Amino acid sequence: MPHSEQEFIEKRQAPYTQAILDGDLEKMMSYFVDQGLEYTDYGVMELNMDKAALRGFFGGLWEHCGDWECKTLSVEGHKTFTVWEAESKFTVIKESPMMKYQVLQRVTLLTASLQWWDQEGEKIVKEKDYAVWKDPE
Repeated sequence: MPHSEQEFIEKRQAPYTQAILDGDLEKMMSYFVDQGLEYTDYGVMELNMDKAALRGFFGGLWEHCGDWECKTLSVEGHKTFTVWEAESKFTVIKESPMMKYQVLQRVTLLTASLQWWDQEGEKIVKEKDYAVWKDPE
């Protein structure tokens, strides 16, 4: 049985996921605190990024990856902490040292994101992403 905050966290996650699909960098960045952000992506070993570094990191995603699909597998937790599991698929459009895949390969990435939110549950203050790359078939 879902707990009382389940609907809240699912509704909060949906527009963030849509921003990823739309490649809407400004919308994505609006989910993060302006000062004191701590963001780590272990999938590509980009560690301890602040908001400025994260903006550059996210901006580079669409430079290297196209035709994004992102599906939430689950989002669990409460207002100030969630675990978001997602499956992303994209086409490599430019080679990157962060990925071992070739241009035009369709790649699947399975992720688990641990997200710590502010007391209001509006902004992410800390995130740690873990990922497993699934080789193209």
